[in-house]
Amino acid sequence: MSEGVYFAESMEPSEIMLDKYGHASGVAVKDAAGKERCIAAKSVIIAVGTHEGRRMLEERNIFFSPKKDVAGHNHLETALSDEQSFFVSHDGTISAFGDLHPHYKGSVVKALASAKNGYKLVTEALERHSTHQSSETFLESVRGHFLSRITSITHLARNIIELTIHSPIAARKFKPGQFYRLQNFGSAHPHARHTQLLMEGVAVTGASMDKENGTITVVVLDVGGSSRLCSQLREGQLVSLMGPAGTPTEIPSNETVMLIGGGVGNAVLFSIGKALISSGCEVLYFAGYRSLEGVFGMRSIEVASHITVWCCEDGIIKHERPEDISHHGNIIDAIQAYSSSKNSTIKLQSIDRVIMVGSSGMMSAISSALAGRLRSYFKEQIKILASINSPCNA
Repeated sequence: MSEGVYFAESMEPSEIMLDKYGHASGVAVKDAAGKERCIAAKSVIIAVGTHEGRRMLEERNIFFSPKKDVAGHNHLETALSDEQSFFVSHDGTISAFGDLHPHYKGSVVKALASAKNGYKLVTEALERHSTHQSSETFLESVRGHFLSRITSITHLARNIIELTIHSPIAARKFKPGQFYRLQNFGSAHPHARHTQLLMEGVAVTGASMDKENGTITVVVLDVGGSSRLCSQLREGQLVSLMGPAGTPTEIPSNETVMLIGGGVGNAVLFSIGKALISSGCEVLYFAGYRSLEGVFGMRSIEVASHITVWCCEDGIIKHERPEDISHHGNIIDAIQAYSSSKNSTIKLQSIDRVIMVGSSGMMSAISSALAGRLRSYFKEQIKILASINSPCNA
């Protein structure tokens, strides 16, 4: 108390008040009588350990359904509901201490008591497991799963590079729509005029993966210093590949979906289109390019679609599938022309959702068109998802 610390009892905080700089200036509370007031505060510290931290365990289905105690409060029933039981899964592989344990929640003292009472059981469980591998065998396994190594470099088109990277964990975890952060190691890259050619972290598109061989294929747009250094990577070279990152694209079932890709944005749609087809969807794909020399990934787009409309602003793209269409012009004009085509087997009125990936300019133009002159071509309740390309430390 001599330090100016006091307890404001029966106060229920409702809001952190901010000043014009976005800093805390006070806490809005409601007292026991229901009266609202504000307590001045420059620093607000919140204790979060007074209830079970149940989210992590609920996500793993470790606890059974909540039960009510005599006071009417919910608590969680563990797999072994006993004060001296610390394993919350039947196979004894996950233990809970402190606030995660119903009998030890609520205070630091109880949390320490849970560790004192439970560590022996964990020790005994570890001793029941077989002897670990030798350090070298274990580390070799870790290196094999987590190290990322370039296996091939392909120039798909002007300023577009495809890298295939052996990185088993990164490949296994990838889901359509996600991306990676790519960087080289300074020790493995050359110097130019006494300058070490180090890359900043470059956001790269996950185009496809091969889980069996542990490889991930990414596409890089050469638009800046760091991304340009990707062309100087060598086969067999170790790189830093972080990810996959980002929320995967929602893949519906049995819908009719229209994909719209612009330039390098098409690479994002390779895996999305394949996943949609695997999920029973019908896919109409509009692939847009500014120039013929910038066209890439035609085979990947064919695999990711039932019908593709190839759009190019400076010429006609030659396609192989008879059901595909080539259009000399931009994507908006192509959509309008497709709507009146007698050969269009997937009608625009049947489209349930649109997924677009491209530049900010393309997104702005298509969004305006979909809300304007193209609106009547689609059903009323259509879902539209857009993803804008960004250079991200290019």
